[in-house]
Amino acid sequence: MARKGHFPFPPSEVEAGWGSPLSLPEPPLADGIVTLRPWAPTWSDAAALAGAWNDPDIARWTGVPAEPTVAVAARWISGRVARAASGLALDLAVTGLDSAEPVRGEVGLARFDPARRVAEVGFWTAPAWRGRGVAARATAVLAQWALGSPLGLAGVLARNHPNNPASAATLRRAGFTPLGRASASNVDVWLSSPSG
Repeated sequence: MARKGHFPFPPSEVEAGWGSPLSLPEPPLADGIVTLRPWAPTWSDAAALAGAWNDPDIARWTGVPAEPTVAVAARWISGRVARAASGLALDLAVTGLDSAEPVRGEVGLARFDPARRVAEVGFWTAPAWRGRGVAARATAVLAQWALGSPLGLAGVLARNHPNNPASAATLRRAGFTPLGRASASNVDVWLSSPSG
């Protein structure tokens, strides 16, 4: 679970978003094992998201709402189109090869910096799916897509707390390279770039 929040650039440089709408990948991104699809406005997706928000590990390492309920999750899911349309975030549910399968996790891009052509990736995996490579595969698939057309990012960044070695291992397996520790926030910064 890469830590969402703290970014290596001042917030004033990244609050505006990508500057144009973020189109959802069509067809959904997949690698033969995992599929990344938009969150659906269904009870099952909202329940999966609320369940993740209530997991102590996810709550510890990622940002979760103060009231992690199914109703709040449904409202968050309903805002995904507006977040993508405004260029602020692209949030995707991770499933198995069949996108109708239950949600295994989430991966997303946010904190876009158009001047530097970078964005931050965040992810989490449902407890039942941890240790199976779900997050690494999903993060790698999304990063590869973001570095190519249509976004053409120069890099995808990830931030990880040094006390979260499982996420560091996930980022390594997803092809990210450690850049070092951000002293202001005491988190490790990782990079995926076209040159590897």
